[in-house]
Amino acid sequence: MNMISLKKPYADLSEILEWIDPNAKVLVYRNLHNGLWSIKQDGLVCCYAQRVILKDCECRVSLAGNARVRQEKRKNVHAVISGYVADFFEIASLLPEGEEYIPPEYWNEITYNPYKDRTFVQLFGEARVPIRRAWIIDMDSKRSPKVMGHGIS
Repeated sequence: MNMISLKKPYADLSEILEWIDPNAKVLVYRNLHNGLWSIKQDGLVCCYAQRVILKDCECRVSLAGNARVRQEKRKNVHAVISGYVADFFEIASLLPEGEEYIPPEYWNEITYNPYKDRTFVQLFGEARVPIRRAWIIDMDSKRSPKVMGHGIS
């Protein structure tokens, strides 16, 4: 990707906190033009990132936006994940005492397909279980699956 064409700064995982207020929530969504995550705070996109880790997350979908996608058969930004940006070291400090990482079996894939779902869902084989919140969500545009969550409800 040509970073010169970006209208906002590109931030590595460790640099995101330089572009936002870490004490305020952000909205994160997949940018339909560049494939990166757009990080929005106070109504403005602050930066783009390949990887973002959020804590205290809420998954939101506009039902009107979902209906518009279904009707027009054209994607638009209407689904976001809100939360506080956390860095890897902060997540490690939030783990129970004696734990060094969250084992892979405790992470679940999170996805949203406006043609199949009206909310974000976690995948269990073929089952698509609606979700609203998660303790941690790790989003990486270069990984498959792109979005993984822990502490989902």
